[in-house]
Amino acid sequence: LAWHPGPAKKPNHVNAWRVPGAQAARMAVRGASSLSLAHAGAALCGLLAAWAAPAGARAQPIESLPTPSAVVTATRHPMPFADAPASMTVVTRKQIEQRGADNALQALLGESGITLQGRAIGGRRGLSVRGMDGRHVLTLVNGKRISASDGVIGHSDFQYDWIPIEGIERIEVIRGPMSVLYGSEALGGVINIILRQPAAAWGGSAMIEGRQAPDSRGGDGQRAAARVAGPLGEKFLLGVTLSDVRLESVDSEADPRISEIEEREKRDALLQLAWLPADGQLVEAEYWSGNEERWAQARERGGRKRYYKTLTDLDRDHASLGWAAQWGGPLEVSSLLRVYESSLEMGN
Repeated sequence: LAWHPGPAKKPNHVNAWRVPGAQAARMAVRGASSLSLAHAGAALCGLLAAWAAPAGARAQPIESLPTPSAVVTATRHPMPFADAPASMTVVTRKQIEQRGADNALQALLGESGITLQGRAIGGRRGLSVRGMDGRHVLTLVNGKRISASDGVIGHSDFQYDWIPIEGIERIEVIRGPMSVLYGSEALGGVINIILRQPAAAWGGSAMIEGRQAPDSRGGDGQRAAARVAGPLGEKFLLGVTLSDVRLESVDSEADPRISEIEEREKRDALLQLAWLPADGQLVEAEYWSGNEERWAQARERGGRKRYYKTLTDLDRDHASLGWAAQWGGPLEVSSLLRVYESSLEMGN
């Protein structure tokens, strides 16, 4: 369910063109090294026949492609994605929705160079980029650092759940060392979560989802989220995002008294307030807060090997205040000043 009462903006598109028959011919020519010369000759004849067709048949518009969006992580300032000087992937808002992700970790599943590493507790999983452990992959939210929790708390995956998924616009991933820009924490790469920003017209969205596992081992769940954003007068913008996620535990197939995947209940709130004091200037305040509880049935690995229930309680808080300005001129001078604080508290 989405609500966008403002006028729809016409997207900027680039027309792509295709020559009938040429695509198949190009594919055959690329594979000619492992095929016979006869196949290569047939591919060349097909290409010539395609160009010999009437002009009206050659130039046929196919689906329009959106102009590449700007990215900021590779150089710390906006630039076209195609010009980014790094091996980079961008997961868009549409892709996040299609994957049904609950957090940033799930949104990145299947991306090139990204693999998952299992943890020893409750089915938790960490992320590695090109084989580098998550402790060496810097996590950012709008360019602000979120320290890897598993560097302090063993077997954790807590750094991927700071932002409700409804509040994420895109995720920029750099595969490979970025220590020159970001320090030693970015030895393996950088994950930058970009938030959705309030627009000049009021709009909102809401989502309710239910899940049912195919067997009796558990894993059912539900998710609800809502977001509303818009202007407050001429100088202020407001955005509010709320989320509630509940997932049941999954019993171990070998011993149903042990949880293979822990049960989770997570509630998040995201508040954004922007002030436009003058042309080219922005003052922005953000506050995120989340509470998460996890349960799991476990068994002692030594001694009497008793069964027990473990409960983990997490509280995340983040507050930030920033000022950005574009001064223009031939040098395109810009300035940015931010102060922020993040805290993570865990009890078990």
